Amino acid sequence: MSDLPLLFKALNYAAEQHKSQRRKGNDSVPYINHPIKVTTILTQFVKKPCVELIAASVLHDVVEDTDATIDDIKSLFGDVIASIVQEVTDDKSLPKAESKKKQIDNAPHLSLNAKLIRICDKIANVRDICGENIPDWDYKTKIEYLNWAEEVVKGLGKFHDELEFTFKDEVRWGRLKIK
Repeated sequence: MSDLPLLFKALNYAAEQHKSQRRKGNDSVPYINHPIKVTTILTQFVKKPCVELIAASVLHDVVEDTDATIDDIKSLFGDVIASIVQEVTDDKSLPKAESKKKQIDNAPHLSLNAKLIRICDKIANVRDICGENIPDWDYKTKIEYLNWAEEVVKGLGKFHDELEFTFKDEVRWGRLKIK
């Protein structure tokens, strides 16, 4: 019960930071739905996750996609959560292709907590682009995303059988569903 204030603080902060953002997709859902989906997947598959992991999952896109900084996360949520968030934050100053390559290259070096968030993020994204909140992407772009996501997850190595199977299954079904 003592973890709830931190979790709700993280959720509130993420919602505030993402309040004007929408996900790419036909439904244009509020962006906050994405970190909630990622966290839902995480808590579904990870037995007894620590509060820091859950909070970092909720906050995983805040620095990457808003004006918030790692220092903001550190001052509000502490070093552990800030460290996990920093590991899964892409450098938006890089060209998109370079940022995507860096995510593949860095995958093997992530902490276990960052790997868990990364794979849950990929599962949520694959579900969205292949059916739940389909972005207005052409077939080629969707296939390229699936191929890239597979490279990222492959780079994570063996670390959680159920999540790895779920990711592979989502990609397999996604390839059948996309048009």
